[in-house]
Amino acid sequence: MTGRPLPPPPAPQAADTPHLIGAHYFPGWKPDAHWGWGKIEPFPERKPLLGWYEEGDPTVADWEIKWALEHGIRFFLYCWYRDRERMNRPMTDEGHRLGHALHEGLFRARSGGQMRFAIMWETHNAGVAEGEADLLDNLLPYWIDTYFRRPNYLVLNGRPLLFVYCFYSLDSLCAPFAGRDNMPRVFDRMRERTACAGFDGLTVLLEYRGARAEDLHAIRRLGVDWAFAYCWHTPKQFPAADEAIRCQLDSLRAWREAAALPFLPTASMGWDPMPWRNDNPNTPWLHADKMPRWKLRPADWRRLLREVRDFMDELPPDHPGRSMLLDNWNEWGEGHYIAPQATDGFGYLDAVRDVFCTGPARHEDQAPPCA
Repeated sequence: MTGRPLPPPPAPQAADTPHLIGAHYFPGWKPDAHWGWGKIEPFPERKPLLGWYEEGDPTVADWEIKWALEHGIRFFLYCWYRDRERMNRPMTDEGHRLGHALHEGLFRARSGGQMRFAIMWETHNAGVAEGEADLLDNLLPYWIDTYFRRPNYLVLNGRPLLFVYCFYSLDSLCAPFAGRDNMPRVFDRMRERTACAGFDGLTVLLEYRGARAEDLHAIRRLGVDWAFAYCWHTPKQFPAADEAIRCQLDSLRAWREAAALPFLPTASMGWDPMPWRNDNPNTPWLHADKMPRWKLRPADWRRLLREVRDFMDELPPDHPGRSMLLDNWNEWGEGHYIAPQATDGFGYLDAVRDVFCTGPARHEDQAPPCA
């Protein structure tokens, strides 16, 4: 189900901020592309202010870009999936899944060039078929030509940032490449080939949402440059706001103290995947009796952001952690989202603006009237 066509938004008026802030972006909101809006409609408190929109519509992307830029968010980090039926062959635009938000939305939006972006390679979901050759000869050239060369791709110090998501384990990530010991060589070859394409190399970031120093050092030994978290989970099923905030801050402090590798801080506003849980027997992780379920209200989210900002400002001036990721722009099904919605309106975005932005002072939150 989708809403009526949206009117185009006014041009974005980007807010000033000294920090580089991005938001995770889940591209799952197009009919027949994923589980879709049918599972979210029984949870009307999550209904976006865009209505039951069709992702991939450039006007939808323009509204999202406007909202992000006006609240200090400079880039979206898109989950990137490969079509299982097209593995181990040269990559084309037809070879990815859920690419509509990026290719049909951001790339065609009127304001698309104003929003930076990066991709997060979902390695557990149709990653590589034949290991190193598939990665180096099929995926990487496509990423370079299709994404890295775009002027608004996230490139820092001359190096594109490639985020890597591994859902299961480090061993499952490394298995197609002959194990952990071979990974530094694989990543170095990726850097070399990216440099041959005219960049200064490639920055590889690996997802991890724990706090164990030995895990962070194991990630470092793979040859990864930086770490990041997609979200944070809590030990308790229904933590109080203070507990959910403390869990995230304790994890960030543990990462800093481990001194294993640089990292980008992440702040999470919640986790509650009840819409996905209803009738999906192939997702056993959603059916655990003690699955965490929590949500920070906008006022508590603002408290968390202030703490994370102070943490960031304590890092050395050249530390990547002076930039950060917000979890999540639009994970409506998993219950972590900061995009405007029925219950809290612009509350989460206004908190980001209040904590991180320096101006302009005048600001008006606008939403389409016909969503």
